[in-house]
Amino acid sequence: MDETNQFKFRKGTKVVKKKEIYSYIMRRDLIAKLQLLSQCQTLLQAHFLKCKSFGKEILYHSNLIQYLILNSENNIAEKDGKQQIYGMSI
Repeated sequence: MDETNQFKFRKGTKVVKKKEIYSYIMRRDLIAKLQLLSQCQTLLQAHFLKCKSFGKEILYHSNLIQYLILNSENNIAEKDGKQQIYGMSI
């Protein structure tokens, strides 16, 4: 095994690789950003509630973001070293 791609410590019996740790950190960072975006969408939804067209669009996006947060562990996948949600590169 290449020593440059792994740390010297072990997690149980498995060697923890740098890529796994980086992936975990990036996933947590992405979840935090989605939660912040959801809060912003909720504020916008309240602000534009009087305008039906804006209200419906913002409600849709807010619900979609909530769904992504709740299912973030399943929706985030790596492809070619980039994180993706529903096929969109991040």
